[in-house]
Amino acid sequence: DMTQAASARRTERAMPEPLARRFEAIVFDWDATAVPERRADAPRIRSLVEEASVRGLELAVVSGTHVGNVDGQLAARPTGPGGLVLAVNCGSEAFLVDRDGPHLAYQRTATADEDAALSRAAELTVEHLAARGFVARIVSERLNRRKIDLIPEPEWKDLPKARIGALGSAVENRLAVAGVAGLPEAVEIARAAAAEAGLADPSVTSDAKHVEIGLTDKSDSGRWIMRWLWQRGVAPEQALIAGAGLGPLSGLPGSSRLLVGEGQRATSVSAGVEPGGVPAGVVSLGGGPDAFAAVLEDQIARRRRGELPIVVERPEWTLTIDGVDPVLERVHESLLTLANGQLGTRGSPILERTSGDPAVLMSGVYTGGGAETQLLAGPRWNTIALDDPSPGSLRRVLDLHTGVLHEQLGSEHGLAEALLVSSLARPSIAALRVRDRSANFDLHGSLVPPPGVACEEGQTDGCSWMRVRGRAGSIVAAVKDHVRGVASDRVLDRVAAYEGVPEGAADEHTALDRVQRTQTLGFDGLLAEHRRAWASRWEDADVLIDGDDELQRAVRFAIFHLLANASEEGEAAVGARGLTGDAYRGHVFW
Repeated sequence: DMTQAASARRTERAMPEPLARRFEAIVFDWDATAVPERRADAPRIRSLVEEASVRGLELAVVSGTHVGNVDGQLAARPTGPGGLVLAVNCGSEAFLVDRDGPHLAYQRTATADEDAALSRAAELTVEHLAARGFVARIVSERLNRRKIDLIPEPEWKDLPKARIGALGSAVENRLAVAGVAGLPEAVEIARAAAAEAGLADPSVTSDAKHVEIGLTDKSDSGRWIMRWLWQRGVAPEQALIAGAGLGPLSGLPGSSRLLVGEGQRATSVSAGVEPGGVPAGVVSLGGGPDAFAAVLEDQIARRRRGELPIVVERPEWTLTIDGVDPVLERVHESLLTLANGQLGTRGSPILERTSGDPAVLMSGVYTGGGAETQLLAGPRWNTIALDDPSPGSLRRVLDLHTGVLHEQLGSEHGLAEALLVSSLARPSIAALRVRDRSANFDLHGSLVPPPGVACEEGQTDGCSWMRVRGRAGSIVAAVKDHVRGVASDRVLDRVAAYEGVPEGAADEHTALDRVQRTQTLGFDGLLAEHRRAWASRWEDADVLIDGDDELQRAVRFAIFHLLANASEEGEAAVGARGLTGDAYRGHVFW
């Protein structure tokens, strides 16, 4: 682990500052970014894509060619939990790839009239250019588009994109001889031809050698991918877009630039030759496929070492609490509760404070009798200890879209941050990752008993377990901790499993078995499936309000807690306070 951590830090130092962080998704152009040319085998990128998928990174490949070409070169067969998409044919198709290969997920199919209009538009373009003494040739009739070669000469055939500058100059010179004002005018001629042929909203693009008339382009790929990522719980700010044509090309937008639509908040990086320079806001990396492979290696290293994802603070999707207010802490803990219908964890600081009322509750497990019946508090999984327990600064951010709680702690000795998950995909499981960059990390007491409740505890195969009993039922929790890194940058991953029974003694072996089974998935795997589950719920349940971010957040907050406290199985009776605390004793009012 120490060797891997040292290697990861060396890789990080080589990355420009905007790339020196963890991303949750990478969207990348295929030609000249991932491979130097379409005939090249891609064993290195294949290996990196498959490992990145195992570590939870979402990946999307974009290309103008068809799926057979891209998959033939890449031939990656990811096993997840990170997904892989091939967005091909210039935005007309998208394929999801798993261990069995690509599966069609989306296709834009031209009608017979549109197909005829595309062919006619290509013919008219060639005719209009010929009328000015310029020879062009229709070279392919692909799905939803037609491709016209502006320099149909052997020496410019199958040119590597590294020579895009020379190609652009040759085409510009050839157009100038015919009195055509460069590629922009050639594109306008094609656009006019498309309108003449009856295409209402054509996409006309150029890669310097060709003009293409289509129904879609790479901007359609970009929109589809960003939507796919959002449905998997990844925000644009958590994504990296990599290409080799993000700058202008002879006065036109580069092909990769189309991936970065207006309003996208992703980080963009160019790994290719940019004859027209790199636009503001785009990281210039250069180096081609080798440089892009290094970016993938860096992202894998960050996951291997345990770096935390960034949490995007959007006013309409997040609730942020700064500091600890002794008067309001019990309220704040309730607001920040993580629940999944079965297990509820109040959003208390991971370092215990004197104020507040931290608790973990399970649906359907009570103690007491008659009017005094109330939810039984279980062992707490979300507490750690530091050598320096001074309060310092504290910032907690609840992301409603993905159901995670991010906590940042600062002191004069350094910084620690944590991400907490109460798994929606596995309701009996909770997970915690803490990264300590202050050399104050000290693990003990990974399970904390609720106050005033008798408990039993033990150790089995490196796991800790603890059982608490109520008047009739009981709750048992098991946890497994894994620590790695070096003294100044250590990471704790904790997986906790719960078993609760309304009557009798909960079996610790059931909880221990769940921990061991879940341990193989790892924190990143649990996080990926959890945020995907929450994003899926929001697809069905979101209510959109325009023009008032505070009202939008308030409505989403209410929906979040309703969804978080309703079980997917059995009856969905939600208590007056759900699983956010012991107010109303956990009762349901009919």
